[in-house]
Amino acid sequence: MKDSLKRDNSNMKFLSKNSGNKKENDSSEACKNDLCKLVYEGKYDVLKTDKLLHDHDLVFKSSKLNFEDCKIKTLSKINVDYFKLMLSDYSDRQICKLLEFGFPIGFHRNKESMSLLRDFKAQKEVLQVKNHRGAVEFPNDMEKYLVKELTKGAIIGPFHVNPFDHGIILSPLNTVPKKDSTERRIILDLSSAGGTGVNEFIDKDNYLGEPVSLTYPRVDDLVLLIKKKGSGSHLFKRDLARAYRQIPIDIGDTFLVGFAWNGHIFFDIVLSMGLRSAAQICQRLTNAIAYIYSSLGFDIINYLDDFAGVESPELSAKAFLELQNVLASCGIEESEHKAVGPSTRMEFLGIICDSVKMTLEISIERLTEIDLILLEWVGKEFASKREIQSLVGKLNFVGCCVRPGRVFISRILNWLRYIYQDVKKSEVPELVKKDILWWKKFLPLYNGVSMMLIEEWSKPDEIFSSDACMTGCGGMFKETFFSC
Repeated sequence: MKDSLKRDNSNMKFLSKNSGNKKENDSSEACKNDLCKLVYEGKYDVLKTDKLLHDHDLVFKSSKLNFEDCKIKTLSKINVDYFKLMLSDYSDRQICKLLEFGFPIGFHRNKESMSLLRDFKAQKEVLQVKNHRGAVEFPNDMEKYLVKELTKGAIIGPFHVNPFDHGIILSPLNTVPKKDSTERRIILDLSSAGGTGVNEFIDKDNYLGEPVSLTYPRVDDLVLLIKKKGSGSHLFKRDLARAYRQIPIDIGDTFLVGFAWNGHIFFDIVLSMGLRSAAQICQRLTNAIAYIYSSLGFDIINYLDDFAGVESPELSAKAFLELQNVLASCGIEESEHKAVGPSTRMEFLGIICDSVKMTLEISIERLTEIDLILLEWVGKEFASKREIQSLVGKLNFVGCCVRPGRVFISRILNWLRYIYQDVKKSEVPELVKKDILWWKKFLPLYNGVSMMLIEEWSKPDEIFSSDACMTGCGGMFKETFFSC
């Protein structure tokens, strides 16, 4: 057994600074939180961890990806045999291998990237690892998260020093509030300031030598399904629980996604929240699930961990139940409390769809929120890239319902494309200011309701086009064009 797994009580400092721990050498006194108890009471599987470390060493020393050479199966609950059975004709020929042996995170190992590795063989080095204020100021949330992830088998640890025979990367932790919840979302900051994080060496345009063409469904795609099934059709949806945290990564990449909490080291063995390649990997998995479901004769669209379907009233109950059965057969955990049963009215991607009225709606609360953001932009002279991205996201959201409004987003998008990552603030162009004023005047007049566009556009009899010049002439003679 590795020395890093031989924990003695004096090193078990799991209690936060605010927890009132005064006797760290007395395990009965020190263990006042669930994380500490999980280890002391023997509920933590040390032998399983030791095997994972051994498996990592084999893959790391092979210098190849796990699915290419060692082919050590992951400990995931995903039912790979079911995927193999149902995806025999599926276009993504690699997906089953990646589910069985883990998804590589896409980290390019070269001299520059491997220089990020540190030894962390002394605990004083681990104690020096800094986390963001969002994590430090919410110790109870952090400890609950660690207990949950250890129990679910999504992380390995705690180690008081580096458990590997080579260097590791420890990234800072952060938390952000969850929408409509008192809980906080835990994020591993793999994009450290200055471009020195793990994400810097993950190509967003290529994965395993193939181009990444990540496209998400839109509300318009759901409207097309409503149009196909007809007015009054039923809508339903199901969500995955902890979507990223169910998807295993290549065991050989574990050393890249480490973090420290209260002087102890942990590693993700599933997709990290904050990993650049996580979204396209998750979408790739749910694309495969959507294919399986569609092969049973039902229509579905999937946006990362969300599945939305449309079916006739006679078949909607069966379709809704069948989606649950498919997820269960895949070995994928569903967030049951988020499931929405068949109805003529449902919210999808923040937009309320009504198949009877054939309308798309944005709540007044969301419109008010966006209006306040626009108020902050009126008169703004300089903006950061993140601020611009946030504004575009909010306006695109409204643009799902208000198609003409998309015209007044295009110049903001063009401005965003020309801003470099290292520029702290960029001057707001005059034309963008005018577009923001248009939105500021429009939103208070908009009631949040738009009609679905379901009509068929026929092909024109003729196509007439012109250039943008104020003067000029041209013509055609015997299929030959001329201009002057």
